Amino acid sequence: MELKYVWIKKYKNLENIDFNFQHPSDDFFEYNDGFLNIKESKVQSKKGFFGINIKGLTTIVGKNGSGKTNLSEFLTYNLAHVGNGLSTYMKGEGIIVLKDKIFVQEDINIENTATLNKEGYDIIKYKNAPLDKSSGMDWHLMEKNKFIYYCPLNSYRLGYSGRGLDNMINISSSYLIRYDVYDTLKSVLNDDIYSWQKKNSTDSLSAHFRNEKLRESDLILNYEPIKKLIEVPKLMRISVDHPTENNLLNGRNSRKEDKKTLQIGKNFQELYQMDVGFGYYSLESFKLDVKTRTGYEKFDIKADDRKNAFKWNFLIQFFKGLLFFGDKTFPDDFLFNFIYDHEYDLEDKALLSDLEKLKAQTKELVNLNNWEDVTAEIIEGNLFSDDKRELQIYNLYSNFEIDIEQKNVKELLINLISSVKSFLNNQLNFHYEFFHQLSAGEQNLLNFYSRFYYAKNEVLKIEKDYTEEVDERIVIFIDEGEVGYHPEWQRLYFNQVVKYLTDLFENREIQLLLTTHSPFVLSDIPKENVIFLNKDKKGNAVKEEFEMEKTFGANIYSLLADSFFMENGTIGEFAKKKIKWVVEILDANDAQLSSEVLKEVNYIIDSVGEPLIKQQLEILRNNILNEDKVSTLERQVRELKNEIRKRDDNDKDQ
Repeated sequence: MELKYVWIKKYKNLENIDFNFQHPSDDFFEYNDGFLNIKESKVQSKKGFFGINIKGLTTIVGKNGSGKTNLSEFLTYNLAHVGNGLSTYMKGEGIIVLKDKIFVQEDINIENTATLNKEGYDIIKYKNAPLDKSSGMDWHLMEKNKFIYYCPLNSYRLGYSGRGLDNMINISSSYLIRYDVYDTLKSVLNDDIYSWQKKNSTDSLSAHFRNEKLRESDLILNYEPIKKLIEVPKLMRISVDHPTENNLLNGRNSRKEDKKTLQIGKNFQELYQMDVGFGYYSLESFKLDVKTRTGYEKFDIKADDRKNAFKWNFLIQFFKGLLFFGDKTFPDDFLFNFIYDHEYDLEDKALLSDLEKLKAQTKELVNLNNWEDVTAEIIEGNLFSDDKRELQIYNLYSNFEIDIEQKNVKELLINLISSVKSFLNNQLNFHYEFFHQLSAGEQNLLNFYSRFYYAKNEVLKIEKDYTEEVDERIVIFIDEGEVGYHPEWQRLYFNQVVKYLTDLFENREIQLLLTTHSPFVLSDIPKENVIFLNKDKKGNAVKEEFEMEKTFGANIYSLLADSFFMENGTIGEFAKKKIKWVVEILDANDAQLSSEVLKEVNYIIDSVGEPLIKQQLEILRNNILNEDKVSTLERQVRELKNEIRKRDDNDKDQ
């Protein structure tokens, strides 16, 4: 459902203000004195102008604090499909028009409902949020509305999270930094985790970092066109999770004592003993009897030992995860024999075949790595009573790197990920991430691509798992998405956005909403697609008529000064104050310039980069000094000669 119109009664600094958004129809709305009138839009964008499947684009610009983020917040609150009473915290008083539905908060009156009905619009009253049960709409109709919200800033304005909704995909930094922790394996199946396990959960930032790396990796592994958009890292690290960072590996707690549960407990105990025996007896044997710095011991693990250790450890932790869900049991000693390639058998031949396939994939991937000997200093202590020591030793054999530029390596990893997820309810017992050194701008760009790739997959997952309702349209809100980019990248930004989203959502119609502080972005947008916001003396948002005739392809300096309401021009405030000081000194009627003041005046004038300003300052200075043009040039020649002489003296000294 396309978003056509919003009228906001009161939300922060948005008061009695409305917004018409670009969409394919000609309807233009205006709410005044209880009447919602429909007019024909004065200007319509050319179809397909921004991309074949971008059916509407609205850009919001303006002064800082004018309400752009408040508007994005209001929309994300009120476009979300809310249930379970959470909407009581989100009261959004206003009117929202989605396709042929006009949602009206129950305290607001519309006098001309009959006229609107004749125009083909349904009037739907709501209590707290439009897409809520209270609106009386059928649940499946709400599910069809899909919205994606992206903002790279961590603004600490989290508000309602949107967790658990089936139509809102929130990929903003503020949301992910806070809520990624609930989507980590440390917090898997959160409702089934006991309080002591929650207490030991990973911290939010660590969880966000890990999930961000997984999103990046999934994009690069599975979306081939990304190579045309950004330089793709080649090396990927595969790491088996430690039980302290993955609740799947901590065992299954149950008060039941039925036969199946008891066997699961025995299986897990067998795996735990393998963990202890492998870790303590095998790894301790790699300790060198040599002197090292105080408090540390030296370990030396050969390449073949590391390779075998990874393979065995991978399977041990995999089976722990499999037992977590409690739907599989194995005969005594089967797990030991299977992992260490002794003789084994299993009654369920189909399960056995799938397990053997997974083990073969693991071995093949492990053998592709060029394993090397590792020597390291490890803190002294008991292996299983000192977490720091245990993790240090664990890291010596629990990870390796592969080059996914090799097609067979990449396909093998993708297949292994798929196999493990099919066993572990779409979870993993390991992590994979790319190793690369990116600039801040490159990292932001990669995050942008990877988060939208993730969002697309979330939309597909929602439609597959929770609803049969599929809408051809997605509303995407990008809030200051160009932040952190080099000016050249800001210049390229909008073109990259529309190209990427057009290709990524090739089978969907897209309505795109943007806020921006960049004149480069604005120069790519026709004026009819732009809403200009300012604020009045009370700080409330007001829409402004932009005096500049056109924005598309306009000069960025003019856009910067006019479109973003920069009342004091485009010169930095520090430089402005210095220039102002020079003007005040030279404009004084009784100006008597000391040598020190004149020296500073000359330095400032000579440093000015804008030719017109520099010329005017020079005229003022020359008038004070009573210098004609020839005298000025002679003085400049003397200054240059002095500078050359100083440089020559410095060169001789060196």
